[in-house]
Amino acid sequence: MRRIREHLCGEFYCTICRRIVTEGHICYMPPVNEKTEKKLAYIFYDNECRQDEQVSGNTFLHVPNLLVTLIVSDDCIDSSPLSSPRECVLFGGPCERIPMDYVVRTGFKMITCIAHNAKGYESNFILKMALEKTNWKPDVIMSGSKILTITFSRGNLRFTH
Repeated sequence: MRRIREHLCGEFYCTICRRIVTEGHICYMPPVNEKTEKKLAYIFYDNECRQDEQVSGNTFLHVPNLLVTLIVSDDCIDSSPLSSPRECVLFGGPCERIPMDYVVRTGFKMITCIAHNAKGYESNFILKMALEKTNWKPDVIMSGSKILTITFSRGNLRFTH
């Protein structure tokens, strides 16, 4: 419930900063509301693969069999030691993709996923998964045949090396 206050000449309610201010007050941006500001997340990951499935001749397919991730928010990344990291270790089939429940969370402003060998082969798994299982539109930056960065059209998800 809003308090009713006596009118004072030369004062008005500023809808930008949400305060009673004096005449001549200029506001350009609202103050940051710490409670509603979305946070950043970083997912550090590394896949280990086996290469026993022959594609043709001397060409073998990389099949992930171990995935290790460390998920941190910008709140705890600067603390030493990390205050609340989440570690996840997966074996076998689920290793083909990082834990998507963290990646598709809407509570983060931006999620940056950093792989140990992203420009080698690890980004290929992400790109394949996104194209096959989602309607996300990737924006891929490459150097020759190596994937440097994948940013998805959602605007808040970036994979890099």
